[in-house]
Amino acid sequence: GSSGYVALYRIEPNDIVTVLAVRHQREEDYH
Repeated sequence: GSSGYVALYRIEPNDIVTVLAVRHQREEDYH
C-alpha cells in the first residue's frame, strides 16, 4: 500500500546517504 511505501521512503534517505558515502570513499581508495 501507499502507507508502506511512504514508511520505506522515510527510512531510505538516511540509508542511501550512508551507502553513497561509503561507496564514494571506497571508490576513492580504489583510485
